[in-house]
Amino acid sequence: KGDKMFSFITNLFKPKPKKVSKSRLMTMTKRELENVGRKYGIELDRRHSKDDLIEELWSHINGKK
Repeated sequence: KGDKMFSFITNLFKPKPKKVSKSRLMTMTKRELENVGRKYGIELDRRHSKDDLIEELWSHINGKK
């Protein structure tokens, strides 16, 4: 329970990543997509196709899990 509270407090003060457009995501490499995903708190699996990574990241960014 203590870890959840600490995580909540640290995330409260983290700057929010800038919104990324879908067209910008399409110009990125799989590694770049993976890094952007980490900034948004999602771990992407590069073994999937680039299109799948973009869709997964895009829906996560827009809150459609």
